Amino acid sequence: MRYLIAFLKKYSVFLLFVLLEGIAVLWILSSHPYQRSVVASSAGQITGSVFNTVDGVSGYFGLVKENSKLMTENARLRSKLREFEKEFIIFDTLYSERVIDVSDSTQYSFLPAHVINNTVNKVNNFFMIDVGKNDGVTSEMGVVGANGVVGIIVSTSKNYSWVMSLLHGRCRISAKLKNNNMLGSVQWQGYDYSTGVMVDIPSHIKLKMGDTIVTSGFSHMFPQGSDIGTVYSFNTNSGDDMFTIKFKYSEDFKSLNSVYVVKNWSRKEQIELKETTKIYE
Repeated sequence: MRYLIAFLKKYSVFLLFVLLEGIAVLWILSSHPYQRSVVASSAGQITGSVFNTVDGVSGYFGLVKENSKLMTENARLRSKLREFEKEFIIFDTLYSERVIDVSDSTQYSFLPAHVINNTVNKVNNFFMIDVGKNDGVTSEMGVVGANGVVGIIVSTSKNYSWVMSLLHGRCRISAKLKNNNMLGSVQWQGYDYSTGVMVDIPSHIKLKMGDTIVTSGFSHMFPQGSDIGTVYSFNTNSGDDMFTIKFKYSEDFKSLNSVYVVKNWSRKEQIELKETTKIYE
């Protein structure tokens, strides 16, 4: 109480001035309709501006939440699509003489994630995503974007994972040409973040510009048929009977944002069988 009395004594003149000003303003507004309408209009404009700003901020966070929901739904639909593909293929094989491998159609699911750190201009590039061990993520899981394959997980913590980008000098992915199933492997030669090369394709194979390169399915990281890129040139070196194919990546690594971790539910069985087989080598 003593401090309150001291404060009132110290600022008594100023407080009296504020009080009188307030009374004067109220008298003017009550006696003059024009001034009252101007003040009301200004107050409404300020209030509207504040609410608009608040709504914009709320809308932003709402969009972030909606984007997260959409990614989760996309992941669910990706898994459902592969189940649908299996049902369609089984139906097709019942009424034709074709025999088609459907082993990979239902063993994969997709976990949505966001890229929080990324490089594209180094010799060996990596990016970080915001899912980790707590989400069931482990090393050697594949990562895909909305348009194609983007990398392989190499290490994880509780909530984050470090991904070896396809733009890495030691990253090689088993791949095939979609139109003829010819197997090869893809890698990055550096310099340009938008292009890669495919090797180990015999020179007698007929190629054309625009051919699609997809995953072969010969690893436990990616389902077969995931897009990698599109052929834009090819040639053979002197004395070499193999093509060097240059292609454009399906995914834009420089604007990488939303991705999906590929979970292979048969991975453990595949690895255990592979390790067992080494005994007989």
